[in-house]
Amino acid sequence: MRIYFTILLFFVSCLAIKSQPNGTAILDYDNPKEYEISGLTISGITHLDPNIVTSLSGLYVGKKIEIPGDAISESIKRLWRQGLFGNISISILQVINNKVFLEIKVVELPHLAGFYFTGLKKAEIEDIKGKLGITRGRILTKGIESDVQAQVENHLIDKGFMDAKCYTRQLPDSSIKNGVLLAIDAKRGERTRIAEISFLGNYNITDRKLKRIMRDTKETNKFSIIKSKDERELSKKDLAEHYTLKERFENLSVSSVLDMVDKRFRLRLFSTSKFIKKDYIKDRDALVQTFYDKGYRDATIVSDTVYKSDNHNLKINILIDEGRKYYFRNIEFRGNTKYKSEDLQRVVGIRAGDVYNSSLLEMRLRMDPSGQDISSLYMDDGYLFFNLQPEEQVIGIDSVDVVVNIFEGTQATVDRIIITGNSKTKEAVIRREIRTKPGSKFSRSDIIRTQRDLAALGFFDPERIEILPKPHPEKGTVDIEYKVEEKSNDQLNVSAGYGGRDPLTSRERFNITLGVVFNNFSGRDMFRKKGWNPIPAGDGERLSLNVNTTGQSYQAVQIGYTKPWFGGKRPNTFNASFNSGFFRNLADATILSNDNYFFNLNGTVGLGWRLKWPDDFFNLYTGISLKNYQLKNFTQYLNNNLVKSGTFTNPNFVFELSRSNVDGGGIFPKSGTEFNISFNPSVPLSLMPWNQNKNYEQLGPEERFRWLEFHKTRFNIINYTKLVGNLVLKTAIKTGYIGFFNKEYGNTPFDLFQLGDVTNFQGNQGFQGRDFIQLRGHVGSVTDIRGNGFEIFNKFTMELRYPFSLNPNSTIFGLAFIEGGNGWHNMKEYNPLLLKRSAGVGVRFFLPMFGLIGIDYGVRFDPTSVGDLPINRNKGLLRYIGDYGHINFMLGFEPE
Repeated sequence: MRIYFTILLFFVSCLAIKSQPNGTAILDYDNPKEYEISGLTISGITHLDPNIVTSLSGLYVGKKIEIPGDAISESIKRLWRQGLFGNISISILQVINNKVFLEIKVVELPHLAGFYFTGLKKAEIEDIKGKLGITRGRILTKGIESDVQAQVENHLIDKGFMDAKCYTRQLPDSSIKNGVLLAIDAKRGERTRIAEISFLGNYNITDRKLKRIMRDTKETNKFSIIKSKDERELSKKDLAEHYTLKERFENLSVSSVLDMVDKRFRLRLFSTSKFIKKDYIKDRDALVQTFYDKGYRDATIVSDTVYKSDNHNLKINILIDEGRKYYFRNIEFRGNTKYKSEDLQRVVGIRAGDVYNSSLLEMRLRMDPSGQDISSLYMDDGYLFFNLQPEEQVIGIDSVDVVVNIFEGTQATVDRIIITGNSKTKEAVIRREIRTKPGSKFSRSDIIRTQRDLAALGFFDPERIEILPKPHPEKGTVDIEYKVEEKSNDQLNVSAGYGGRDPLTSRERFNITLGVVFNNFSGRDMFRKKGWNPIPAGDGERLSLNVNTTGQSYQAVQIGYTKPWFGGKRPNTFNASFNSGFFRNLADATILSNDNYFFNLNGTVGLGWRLKWPDDFFNLYTGISLKNYQLKNFTQYLNNNLVKSGTFTNPNFVFELSRSNVDGGGIFPKSGTEFNISFNPSVPLSLMPWNQNKNYEQLGPEERFRWLEFHKTRFNIINYTKLVGNLVLKTAIKTGYIGFFNKEYGNTPFDLFQLGDVTNFQGNQGFQGRDFIQLRGHVGSVTDIRGNGFEIFNKFTMELRYPFSLNPNSTIFGLAFIEGGNGWHNMKEYNPLLLKRSAGVGVRFFLPMFGLIGIDYGVRFDPTSVGDLPINRNKGLLRYIGDYGHINFMLGFEPE
């Protein structure tokens, strides 16, 4: 940075102040003298206010300064520190007696009129714009230009262009005064990939395993059958000096075969071979930690070399010194008074003679995700100020003794619970989920469980829930702050579809659905004028309304209401639902529309309790339901077309035991298990004394099934396992059975199981009370020639899930699945190995306004029903997928 001092200092020691006839004077630089500033002129500015420059300089009219002296040079330094000018000078215009007139002359730096990129793609430009932090009108300094160059180069380096360069140019622009246009020229160069990673000195961990540990530093794809010259020479030498051909085959192992394959064939579908230095350093540290965990506590990386093998590929050579393998000998605890050493030893679970593993030791002391560690043991009992420090000592040549020094401290009591960030949800709704109550002992497990319960509510972004303990050691208390961030979770469902031409009226038929779900509703605020903003909300209740119609043929209404913490004191859940539907079979043009209909009413009321045993993840639900069906000349969708007309009533009960410890906020669960077993019996009126003399086998369907009776048992279990990173495996088993109380009465024609594509028939669920089970890849329902409902079903599913975005406003994840399922009419037919199988891929989108939206493309391997033609497995792969593949849609919820 250049500073130009034009204060006429070359007159120093040459001039003397002499009185002139006009009253002016000449400065004598050999003899400093005090002068008063009588005039101050600002020149050269284009944007700034002169008064601002005067203020920044520290000079003003009336100020007394010494000339020569430090005042003027200090003023110039002050102006330079602002970073606003490219040149600054202060000149003496005139001296009259002890009065001095000064001029501050500046050259302002240019202002940015705009900028543009060359050498970058449009998507990259949008990505990097937010990182630059430059806006139109900003003063453009050399430092800003350098920062822009560094940002663009780093962006390209992270994309794998190690030789990337960026240059900037200033071009005149008259759109603003003293403006320039910044041209940002990016030069990518060749993309740099990692051709090979070589290890030397690793005798106990194979190259293949070490490469797998380096998660973000991967070799590029490779397909090589012919050995290189060096490999051929080495192979000949090895065969001649070490092993005969027979011995080489005798020593062949799975590991050696995999190593050989890894050297010849590498396929990277979901990882790149870019070299990113910060990722490489992290992976290099992971290598050392792996040796520590295998017992080699002295392992080090002696050297690592990264060099270009050709114009744009890299090779990495890593030299490792493994050192000796160590074993645990004794683990001793000191300072523990709350728990005996024997109890702490059982928690650690490491015995003398076990291979030394530093990660395992650390996890058992304070980092076990399951909470089975010593720190959790103490902190769950209130010892917030607990601390421990392990010390290791090598004994002999390969043994390690560990002394764990424990500072227990005092038990901490929870003082205040602070809740912040809730703008919609009422504080009472959050507080009732919090397990750390004022006056109770501090417990880390209670905090972890509270975080899970708050995420499970669905009102907050699970990734942004923060729990901040604020300890007060002097008082032995702790304040706990819960920070949440609201997310939108109300849902609107508006859809329309074309249903063909009405056979009776010849009019176009459309299917229209209107629905809304309020997931954080407030019933009590409905009756308060101030509660509508725009709807009553904040009490954690759920209200759903749904209307569906296709015109004359089909109309349905569903209403549901759920109130958690019914009564306000315990986590008891109250549920109420009502649905009604009216359906005409207009496809049968021989029947007049007024003489052909199916009408139903269904109401359910239930209450759920959170249990304390075996643990408080269990819930028990009981309810009562009343269903009423009215039919007239209706023949569609009913099993064997047994029932065509009549009024049928089904009073029944619901008992359900469930448990869920799923983690992940509900949209994309990452771990945990959920299961439920339910028993749904109707009232067995046929067994009542007043019905003992009835012969049900001789009664007509209308009289026989006037009071429906059956018992339905369901069992579902779903498990989520986190594999690597955010890759999750979902496995599910679902089964159901419908039986009868009276053999003469038989099974009901309603309330059966139906399997297949729920997209095609889920709108009719309310009519027959059926449980629809999704089998992806199948068209319509999975049935046989005797009907379309089953008394028994099985379904098995495996899914691999991976999230593309976990943003609560647009959660997106993809999946690949295999599943199989089938239905049977009785236990004699039941064959759990006879399944309708399929496999495919899918994607899920969660949008707060519309809920969960999903598309699956499945390919079936078996006929849908007994009457279907056999599957031709000799077709080409693409033709097979096209002929037997089917798209399944879902909206609002994941079907069973």
